[in-house]
Amino acid sequence: MPIRRSAVVLGTLGILSVVLGLLLKFVLVPVLTKLPGSTDLGITYSGTGTLLNSQALQSGDTKHVIASNVPITVGRRLKVTSTHGDTAIVSDNLTIHAGTQALPSNHTYALDRTSLKGTTASKGTTVEPSKGALSSTFPIGPKAGNAYHFYDSTTRNIVPLRYAGHDKIRGRSLNVYTVAATGPVKDPGLLKMLPPALPKKLFAGLASLLPADVRAKATPATLAALPDPVPFTYTGITHITADVDRQTGVPINEHINEQVVANITAGGQTLSLIPVLALDFQITPASEPFPVTFRRFA
Repeated sequence: MPIRRSAVVLGTLGILSVVLGLLLKFVLVPVLTKLPGSTDLGITYSGTGTLLNSQALQSGDTKHVIASNVPITVGRRLKVTSTHGDTAIVSDNLTIHAGTQALPSNHTYALDRTSLKGTTASKGTTVEPSKGALSSTFPIGPKAGNAYHFYDSTTRNIVPLRYAGHDKIRGRSLNVYTVAATGPVKDPGLLKMLPPALPKKLFAGLASLLPADVRAKATPATLAALPDPVPFTYTGITHITADVDRQTGVPINEHINEQVVANITAGGQTLSLIPVLALDFQITPASEPFPVTFRRFA
């Protein structure tokens, strides 16, 4: 099931190689002031997820509709597919692995090759509406402040990227940034994988899964007045914390928490039911760009 980072999600631009401080200062930064057209980078996250079991939902097996605390890994690949002067077309593709399921989330952006903010694509190229915002990576030497915005692909909203102070990991000086995004789900790929409606008979069987405050509002009279099938809307809620190297712009760590909550309209009000997707994950130790020995970023 797609996310936005997050779902997704501020991605990670691995900078070809990270050597010693002097080389980084005098060689790496001047050379890589522009996103290379050869960029093709990967990273792995791990964590837990709560996922909708579509087969159980359709069969009426309400006991197994929601699979909770499932171990997950998330593979991510960031690749420049073409360049047009100062603009790079970037594919930012993720796959969530949960048990035997592999759930893709694919996104395409037009990025300014220097600022790495979203920009206008050439005519005939379809990209997501991230103009003026970061979506997949931070620029080299990120600013310590609230100058940036973030494009949330789940809601297709541009939200503030908040500076939360500084930190240090293994001798690297870091800026800490946070993202909070909430809104109706607009990611077409995600909406395609979520049920737009549910037969009333099946919906009634879900009542036992609802939180107590929602059950109190979903009275028999309220449920009886619902149409058949019962239409759903979905709300995306994303929280990200990124510890970003002050020199390179490479996130040393990212913690990503995302939920997609199902809603119905009943009795003239919107009732938020349960999360049909909840993900909590971060960069795996093997993917950290600055381990104890400064090795090449995957």
